[in-house]
Amino acid sequence: MLTRTCDGCLERQPADLLTYVGGDVKVCPRCAMLMLLYTREAEHAKEFTRGCLAPSKVNRRYREICREYKKDPVATVQKYCPQELRESDILEGKITMTDADFAKLEGGWDFVLLSPKDAEIFRPEPGKEIEARNGKKRIRRRIYAVRQFSAKEGLKYRRGGFTACFVPEGE
Repeated sequence: MLTRTCDGCLERQPADLLTYVGGDVKVCPRCAMLMLLYTREAEHAKEFTRGCLAPSKVNRRYREICREYKKDPVATVQKYCPQELRESDILEGKITMTDADFAKLEGGWDFVLLSPKDAEIFRPEPGKEIEARNGKKRIRRRIYAVRQFSAKEGLKYRRGGFTACFVPEGE
């Protein structure tokens, strides 16, 4: 297996796990998560230099996160980066729905309603595929039409503005 040194922590990692983060800088998944946390929390004290994300060089809170990551990487990312995971799912067209909305879709209702923020991230358009999820259940359909509703127009369906995606069952 080909290995390479991570520019964040200076540890040897499998080369296929490293990610470019700018220029010729490649970091391991743990360092990428730490960079995300530093960026999100606007900690200006940490300027990126080679090796600055080594567990021995980060503050105590981040050292604890590194220990958690070593034990269970998936759970650690889910714990500290839930919003980013949700947004990445939405970018891929994976929309998590409430029980009531999912039951409507299963029962033959042909619309997926997106909040303004979800619609801004996903940018629905005819031809794109969308996957409605609720727990382990999934329904994958193609979008045929999209319409934005203002808060006043959409009162019949839900509170607040939303974007409706027409996703008929049969193609």
